[in-house]
Amino acid sequence: AAPRVPLVVVTGLDNEALAVEALKAGAEDFLVKGQIETRSLQRALVHAVERKALREALVEEEAESKVAARLFRTLVENLPDVISRLNPDLHFLYMSPSVQAVTGLRPEEFLGKTSRELGMPADLLDTWETALRRVLSSGNAERLELAFPALQGTVQFDCRLVPEFGDAGAPHSVLTVARDVTERWNALEAERRARSVAEELREATIELTRSLDREVVLVTLLDRLRQLVPFDRASVMLIEEATRLSVRAVFDGNRVVPLPAEKRPEFEASDHPIVHGILTSGAAVLIPDLSLHPEWKLPTVAAPAGSWMGVPLFARGNVAGLVALGKVEADAFSEDQVRLAETMSSQAS
Repeated sequence: AAPRVPLVVVTGLDNEALAVEALKAGAEDFLVKGQIETRSLQRALVHAVERKALREALVEEEAESKVAARLFRTLVENLPDVISRLNPDLHFLYMSPSVQAVTGLRPEEFLGKTSRELGMPADLLDTWETALRRVLSSGNAERLELAFPALQGTVQFDCRLVPEFGDAGAPHSVLTVARDVTERWNALEAERRARSVAEELREATIELTRSLDREVVLVTLLDRLRQLVPFDRASVMLIEEATRLSVRAVFDGNRVVPLPAEKRPEFEASDHPIVHGILTSGAAVLIPDLSLHPEWKLPTVAAPAGSWMGVPLFARGNVAGLVALGKVEADAFSEDQVRLAETMSSQAS
């Protein structure tokens, strides 16, 4: 081991090989007797002290760097965040283990490759690479939100892009930290949708109560309902006498059409058990997949064989008819949409 104090070797042998061995063993300098002058001795001692101090500082700095690197790796590799480092050519220099749960790729599969080479979706790639280049060019950190198609579905990431500077003072890499904020994003999105629905219901209520004309109200009902519950076909049916129903308005795929008296299809509710059940119970019915009910068809109005819902209409507390909505896709309607349709139909009562 190198001595703890600066060591200058003084020998009577003028031997270059011996001098090299002495320096390898930790000596700071090598002097030969008979060739030593006061000035050269002073200079050798001063330089020996300085070199020893510099060497110890370098050793200490290297040890600290190793500790810092170890701590960094321990921290990063135990965080749920996806952390990476990229060079100016946007090749990955580092990728944290948490990326495997998101992409299915091992961290080492990222090294030396770009996001483009790894197949990042084109709609995200331009945004991602542009932001990285901007950080490298400006030297300023940036924040970026991305919706990434992960293994478990779309994940909303809040990304922090931070430049890392070299000795020349210019950014030589970018450190990225991507945090999964899907839960928070979903909560905010749900709040936004709830506000939108509330506003739509408020406007619908105003419009539905603005007219006393029944046909105008029924057309408005379907028009407004289409904003909240998308459908491919729809009809509004009213009880004309006893259990006989008349189709008063339809959505034909393009627009809501009120039907004149001479063109209104009529049928007996008792001939259609589902419809009859809605009228007698006053409860909505949702059929997620009509293909599972081949014996049943929608009465009088052609509709796609997919999803269907029927929602009762009330007048003075009694069932006065129903709204029927159809969608080409199976499982297209949710229970929340059924409740929205019920709320909207109650405004038309």
